[in-house]
Amino acid sequence: MSTNAKRAKAKPQGIEPDCRILDTLGMWLATTAMIHDITEDHVVQTLPASRLMVEVQALCEDQEPGQSFLVGVLSEPHDGVQLARLRYALPDGRTPVIFAPSTAPQAFELCALGLHVLAALRAPVFISLEAELAKFGDLKPPAGLPSARSLKLLRKFDTKLTGDEIADARYFDKLVRENTDALSRSSLDKQPKSEAGTDWLVISYGCTAHAAQEAVDAAREKGLGVDHLVLQTLSPLPERVIASAAMGKKFIVVPERNLGQLHPEIQRLCPSLPCVLVSNATAPVRTEQVLQALLKFPRCC
Repeated sequence: MSTNAKRAKAKPQGIEPDCRILDTLGMWLATTAMIHDITEDHVVQTLPASRLMVEVQALCEDQEPGQSFLVGVLSEPHDGVQLARLRYALPDGRTPVIFAPSTAPQAFELCALGLHVLAALRAPVFISLEAELAKFGDLKPPAGLPSARSLKLLRKFDTKLTGDEIADARYFDKLVRENTDALSRSSLDKQPKSEAGTDWLVISYGCTAHAAQEAVDAAREKGLGVDHLVLQTLSPLPERVIASAAMGKKFIVVPERNLGQLHPEIQRLCPSLPCVLVSNATAPVRTEQVLQALLKFPRCC
């Protein structure tokens, strides 16, 4: 693929003019990638969620060994966030890195981190860019590409490899999985110390985390002991972080803006705990939905 073709693909696509956060993030992402010559070797672009799977298949087919891509996935309010299914859906078998920011500043931070990951690991990178991010934080982008000092990778892509050595997806899969801890981004809001035990864990991501936090706060006021884990990295899944947060809990609630993609993974990691899915496929999850799950489950005799 020629350099001109790569640069052409770096232009944002499908951005609605009335969505300020999507326009700002998409333009900053593509412009920053071009300024730092990341598009010389890789494709950087934004895509609406409705076209994601079709376009990703084409991207995988066009890639040469050692190349990869970063896609900002633009979700409108009526779109579910479908990124989690990409963990096992790439046609070339590679393991992607998937970030899901909950605020506008996080979105810029994770876009910058994604560009560093793209250059260092040559892994496919997806970043969820939801229209609602505009409600949560300053839309002002950084002046340039922030430092990669926080990305403490155990091993980077070996630039000396050529041909068949880097044509095998297993190499990139191992590279990503070995750096799971370095790629993991999350926050844990723990139940304030009290006499009541902390039986509940809510695990959320993306803009759904705000509704989940409101529900957690309301549940605490009613006497429930609840911790809230907010994931920013969906792939590679930070399993140790999840397992640690679930330790000692009795119930887990997973609110998702889709039909449940992270939920099965949480069930797999915590097989002994009841895991409740709260989901909307075509609308944001509401605080009341999450709170109802916390207050009404389990339904004891």
